[in-house]
Amino acid sequence: MNKVLKYLIISDFFFWTAMGFVGPILAVYFTDDIDGGTLSLAGIAIALFWIVKSITSLITSHFTDGEKGNKRKLYTLIWGSAILVIIPFGFILAKDIYYIIVIQVIYGFASGLAYPGWMTLYTRFMGDGHEGFMWSLDNVVTSVGYSVAIAASGIIAEFWGFEILFYIVAALNFVGFASILILLKYKDDILSNHNVIRYYLRRIF
Repeated sequence: MNKVLKYLIISDFFFWTAMGFVGPILAVYFTDDIDGGTLSLAGIAIALFWIVKSITSLITSHFTDGEKGNKRKLYTLIWGSAILVIIPFGFILAKDIYYIIVIQVIYGFASGLAYPGWMTLYTRFMGDGHEGFMWSLDNVVTSVGYSVAIAASGIIAEFWGFEILFYIVAALNFVGFASILILLKYKDDILSNHNVIRYYLRRIF
C-alpha cells in the first residue's frame, strides 16, 4: 500500500475512534456536568458542530480546489488536525454551556478545515481500479474504531468520569495528528503527485 494512503487511514482511524468516544454521550455530559446545560441546548450545541463543519468544508474545498497541486490540501489538513488535538481540553475546562457552544463551533471549524484535504489526497493516491476497495478499507477501519469506542465510552464515563474520557480522546487525536505530520516526510511525493491528467482521462473514458 502507498505510504501516504497508509498514514491517511491511520489518522482517520484515530480521529474517528476519538469521535466515537464522545459523540454518543456528549448530551449526557452537557446536561449532567455543565452549568446551564439542558437537553435543548445540548441538541443545539451538537447541531452547531455539524452545521459549522459542513459550511467550513465547502469553503475549504473551494479554496483547496483553486490549485492543481496538493499544497493547500496538505496544509489545511495539518492545521485542522492540529486544532482537533486541543478540543478535548476545552471540554475538560468548560463549566458553562455557552463555552461548550464555542468549543463546538471550533470543533466543527477544525473538522471542516481538515477533511477536504484528507479526502482529496486519499483519492489522488489511490491506484487505478482500486477505488472501491480503498474507500471500503477506510470505511471498515474507521467503523471498527468508532463502534468499539462507542461501546467503551459509557463504561469509562460511568466508572472513571468524563475527564478521563476526554484525556483518552486527546491522546487519540494526538496520535491521529502525529500520523498526519508523518506525511511531511513524503512532502515531495505529495506535492508532485497531482494526477490531473489521469483525473481528466478517467472522466472522458
